[in-house]
Amino acid sequence: LDDIKDTIRNSAVKIEYEECFYDGREHTPKVYLEKNSAVLAENKDFKVTYKNNINAGTATVIITGIGKYTGKVEREFIIKKAAQELNIPINILQLVVGETIQIQASGQGKITYYSSDSDKAIVNEEGYVTGKSSGETAIIVTASETQNYEETVKKVNVKIVNPFTVKLLSDLSED
Repeated sequence: LDDIKDTIRNSAVKIEYEECFYDGREHTPKVYLEKNSAVLAENKDFKVTYKNNINAGTATVIITGIGKYTGKVEREFIIKKAAQELNIPINILQLVVGETIQIQASGQGKITYYSSDSDKAIVNEEGYVTGKSSGETAIIVTASETQNYEETVKKVNVKIVNPFTVKLLSDLSED
């Protein structure tokens, strides 16, 4: 009778967590197994393997009976997308009508730029902003969503001044 193995299929299974965030590392939540009020021991009564447990999405814990136990049980947990860092060294930009300055941004996703008022300033796909007419606007910078990161959006405020105003102010400061 000692050779008869019991199955783990109808055991109570708990995993350490059911959700976590992507961090580039393998996620391996601890597994707790109980059968008929007895706590089973990992690597004695069961072994644990993981599948799809690095990138954002649904990961799987595979629990396989060993020793006196047979059978296999699977549980899933979710790896959520991480917040994305969108790095922009400036948040306010001042330029003269006709002048072009580049906004340099970096993130994990594709970087795109959009002018909230293209009558005041335009921006190209490399982040070069050109003042069109005096006033204020904003350049919206987006780092797109990726497999493991959420989309992130930041705003750079832009003040565009008339070249005559700049010349006049510099003339006044020289007196």
